[in-house]
Amino acid sequence: MKSPKGAMDSPWPTVAPEAVTDRVYQAIRDRILRGGMAPGSFVRQQELSRAMGVSRTPVREALMRLVSDGYVERVHRRGFRIATQSIQDLVALYPILAALEALACTTSFPRLDRTDFVRLRRRNRELRRALHVTDPTDAVRINQEFHGTLSAKCGNARLIAMLLDLGGQIGRLERWSYSNEPGRLQTLADHEAIVAALERKDFASARKALEWDRMSASREYQKAIG
Repeated sequence: MKSPKGAMDSPWPTVAPEAVTDRVYQAIRDRILRGGMAPGSFVRQQELSRAMGVSRTPVREALMRLVSDGYVERVHRRGFRIATQSIQDLVALYPILAALEALACTTSFPRLDRTDFVRLRRRNRELRRALHVTDPTDAVRINQEFHGTLSAKCGNARLIAMLLDLGGQIGRLERWSYSNEPGRLQTLADHEAIVAALERKDFASARKALEWDRMSASREYQKAIG
């Protein structure tokens, strides 16, 4: 995937005093997402501080947040570097995850019962609250629990473990997606469609809605970078 024209050489934005750390965080994160900072490259705090017109404190705070969210790695005695697994690698995981999840749910869906439907709707309400207070990290966790319930009764522990591993790896893009309004609203609607189809025992429609939902962050990313 090619980076958008100018992603590597466009100027850093000048950051206003209010909400400085948030603005710095978003600027660095968006540059990483657009391919403007190469995986494995080290981040020079002083250069970022000078380029954005802020002190080094908000730059460091923003980098620590980016470490927590998986965009940046902290290297002992060397500072910070961009995560070695590229965003493009994460995008490539989505169709694999969607296919494996569809496989698991082919067996799991007919085994889900009313108790599971109640649990799924509860998770979606929790997700709505997390998105309302703009908590992408909690939203990713709740979304994982929602999807975990869908595939839990497939009877294949190895497959479930693979789904959990892949779900954890795409966390960076999922958090980005949940920080954007279209992604928030679409996820909630997709989840409702999945549960409604399961209650009707329309498993084909449920699988179709599930695959569409699982690929949503990948679609949003592709659209965002043009």
